[in-house]
Amino acid sequence: MTTDIDAFLNSELSAWPMADENFKRIRDSFTDGNRTVISDGDSAWQTAKLFVNHRRASITAKTDAASIAARRCFLCPANRPEFQSSQRWRDYEILINPYPLASTHLTIPSINHCQQSIEGRIPDMAALAVELEGMCVFYNGPRCGASAPDHLHFQAVSREAVANFFNDALPKEEINNPSTHTTNSGRVKLYSCTASPFPFFIIEAQDTVKLETMIMKIVSALKAIQSESEEEPMMNIAMRYDSTSRLITTFVIPRAKHRPECYGQENGQMLVSPATIEMLGTIVCSRRDDFDRLNLSEANRILREVGLNKDEFRKVIGKL
Repeated sequence: MTTDIDAFLNSELSAWPMADENFKRIRDSFTDGNRTVISDGDSAWQTAKLFVNHRRASITAKTDAASIAARRCFLCPANRPEFQSSQRWRDYEILINPYPLASTHLTIPSINHCQQSIEGRIPDMAALAVELEGMCVFYNGPRCGASAPDHLHFQAVSREAVANFFNDALPKEEINNPSTHTTNSGRVKLYSCTASPFPFFIIEAQDTVKLETMIMKIVSALKAIQSESEEEPMMNIAMRYDSTSRLITTFVIPRAKHRPECYGQENGQMLVSPATIEMLGTIVCSRRDDFDRLNLSEANRILREVGLNKDEFRKVIGKL
């Protein structure tokens, strides 16, 4: 599928001037100083900041029920830009994201207009990761960065945007759990990351069924510490596949908040709205002033604020 995606991307950009310009801008960002690593060179967890002014609409998107009801869904075919075409994949469509965060950035919405929810969709997400080997396939929860929480969708980006996600040297600790074991049908192991500013889960699985079971165990545990709310727990999920080991590596990142206290456009505030890309270590800034002011201390404070704290994380582990 990767070759097909490359051809599809080139075809879309040749016919869509606005998207072509945005992709040129993001590719330049990785070489012209608009992406800067701000963490210590010895740090296992890389924190970077990225200036992309075409992401302003996404960062400032209003996702409350009234705002969603008042606008047309931009992921439904009837409301898409005239230059945007699609490729069918199972019960989804593959679209080029016209406001990219990487040299390849896809949005993969369901063909049906239905709420953003991960339940029952893990096998599809895993299959996408296999099909798009070498890319990061991710899911923004409806209250964790999805600008279209009313329409189920995944996204996928090339690896330069998510360096931590492809860093196999990240320190991690195995979590002892009855579901963490090796079987004839493939192993599944559960870890916590020990290098990031906030705690999250890493799952290594060769079996999609066991992967889905593990992720849904985490979802249930998160619900339990949130008084078993009927809403989907706040989280971001990212997956990648390696055909040599046949492993699907999944990050499940529990969240405490959608946006940090500093979010806003007034003096002293910053337009930083963490979604999966930010939680994987690349802080996206749509204003030059925010990009220039953001330092490592502030970046870590933002990530800690919107991530789950260590005490709550330990409670989740206790519920698994």
